[in-house]
Amino acid sequence: MSFTVQVFSAFDAVPSRFRESTSFRTSSCSLFYSWEWFENLFNNALVHETEEPRFYFVVDSDQRPVVALFCLAQPVNRKLRSMTNFYSLTYGTVVLQNDLAQQATLALVEHITKEQPRWQKIDLMLTQAHDQATTWFVKALKAQQFYTNTYFQYENWFLKLKDEDFSTYYQSLSSKLRNTIKRKEKKLAKEHNYEIKLIKGGEELEQGINGFVSVYNQSWKKPEPFPNFMPSFIQLCADLGILRLGILTIDQQPVAAQLWITFQSTSIIYKLAYDENYKVFSVGSILSHFMFKHTIDVDKVTLIDYGIGSEAYKRDWMTEVEKIQGVEAFNMRTMKGLVMASKQKVTSLIKSK
Repeated sequence: MSFTVQVFSAFDAVPSRFRESTSFRTSSCSLFYSWEWFENLFNNALVHETEEPRFYFVVDSDQRPVVALFCLAQPVNRKLRSMTNFYSLTYGTVVLQNDLAQQATLALVEHITKEQPRWQKIDLMLTQAHDQATTWFVKALKAQQFYTNTYFQYENWFLKLKDEDFSTYYQSLSSKLRNTIKRKEKKLAKEHNYEIKLIKGGEELEQGINGFVSVYNQSWKKPEPFPNFMPSFIQLCADLGILRLGILTIDQQPVAAQLWITFQSTSIIYKLAYDENYKVFSVGSILSHFMFKHTIDVDKVTLIDYGIGSEAYKRDWMTEVEKIQGVEAFNMRTMKGLVMASKQKVTSLIKSK
């Protein structure tokens, strides 16, 4: 089987058949590997001054896409990196034909490492340790005389469900958590009028987005560096039919918000916040109770993913954890790449002692 690698440096330059092959709407791509995700991220949450998009599509002899890779290129210093930032949860090669993916990945890496001027460094962030496509990619880089360094980035906590309903799952959690939620909800109901809304789209969407932004701005979290991203992402999720936006209001004022994304039997807890003025009522935990119940009993998912991070509260709800890691590769065929590789080797040696 022969492969051809096609490269594009702008979203609108990519042919429609390639876009459709990686579209969440028309393919089996996971959201964070999809055309829609990368386009929204690039347009609303990335700085464009020093980086430009670079997309690789490997096609078979019938011109059908086999694998794709969405990157950011730094032309001046010849660095190629994953199209990711702090809004991303995971990254890797987009596999479109499983049976040809390994061969196509080798062809992709061979093409990338022969591009001129040569890339000094390739940096893939937020990769999963068990991702076979990433393993193939890294192995192929080593064969092309790249020195690779794998480093820990985050923890990813998750919960696998085996046909249990919410009641069964909830009883497995700590009595301390369950008692706290019961006590705080009783206190809240006694002192205030509160309501929880689950928004999937429609007429309530705009109000839901405004509520989310309002809560986030009143929370303990730092202001969003790209204020357009979250509203655009929530809108995108609604358009794709995967939005689960929970808003808890007290006396008609939004005080807690959680953005969940549900697709392919999985719910991802993407972002949450609560107004610290209402911390005494544990509004975040009360809203979590509602959201978990809905996703288990109504959406009937088999996996709940709490995203990346090691926050202690995730352990209260989740049962398993895996590592999210980065891979940096230095080109040993260039002087600058050789110098960077040498520095990294010394750093790794010092850390190991």
